[in-house]
Amino acid sequence: MENLRSLLASKNKEDPIAFGHKYKRPNGAYFAGGSGYVMSRSAMIRFVTLGLPMKNTSCPATSSENEDWRMGECLESVGVTLGDDRDSEGRSRFFPLGVEGHITYADDPGVAPWFENYTYYPAKPGFQCCSPTGISTHYITGLDMYAFEYAIYHLRISGMDYPYSSSLE
Repeated sequence: MENLRSLLASKNKEDPIAFGHKYKRPNGAYFAGGSGYVMSRSAMIRFVTLGLPMKNTSCPATSSENEDWRMGECLESVGVTLGDDRDSEGRSRFFPLGVEGHITYADDPGVAPWFENYTYYPAKPGFQCCSPTGISTHYITGLDMYAFEYAIYHLRISGMDYPYSSSLE
């Protein structure tokens, strides 16, 4: 949550913008649904008032198929900008392949061509894939969440200075 707050704090909440891992589609883009996406208040208002069914044919109510693709079409049709989730070094903050999938995708002949072709920005293999200010990941279980909680908030590396550690224990 801290990294999401940090990303959003640097944005104008009045701008109709959304963020997530961006994929290409003909004449536009969309965010990977699995790792999620986030909208500004202005974007949400546009989605609800201009995009919900009966108001916009680009936002169909009857199809649950390709929810992420259709959401991209809908948001763009109501004037929402699909923003860039990456950090200053071009590393993604939303991980639709799961963290390990982003680190190792280049070694997987079943994933690499597809991912490199559809991802909107150039993919970076290995540990350069992922921002240290990551926000969200796909393909994790409830038990994985406990491991993340431990690694992020409780694990300490010997000799490292943790100025905020007292507030986390």
